[in-house]
Amino acid sequence: MVAKGHNADHIYLPQVNMALAFDLDQYRPVFLKPLEGSVRDVKSLRNVLDKIHFDGILILDTGFSSQYLAEIMRSDMKFIIPLRRNQEVIDYRMDPRSSFVYRDSGIRPGFLNRNGFRIYMFQDQILMAEESSTFIRMIEEGRRKQ
Repeated sequence: MVAKGHNADHIYLPQVNMALAFDLDQYRPVFLKPLEGSVRDVKSLRNVLDKIHFDGILILDTGFSSQYLAEIMRSDMKFIIPLRRNQEVIDYRMDPRSSFVYRDSGIRPGFLNRNGFRIYMFQDQILMAEESSTFIRMIEEGRRKQ
């Protein structure tokens, strides 16, 4: 089962992946299966789901969003997946019309419906200001262009 692959830190190591299904009604895991470390695609996920007759909502990590988002979106799976900022399905023109505080930071939420999917966005106002200041500093230092 162990196969060499890159981890989150881009280190090439022997790895094993795990598929875990959790029953929200019974509050317990109902399926745990090791997968080859080199297998990281939607087909392996589909095989696992077919074996357990899964009819729920998948919660996936950003690894799936970067490489397999289009395939997941074409499938009949229900899913929740965090998107990277540069993904084309995000429309930053959406207008957040409310706000809340989370961990002492002002958050402006918004959502839009696109191609049958609901996309939520949460703008952290403190983080946004810090990133803007960092970018301006990098322009001043000549490390970025306007």
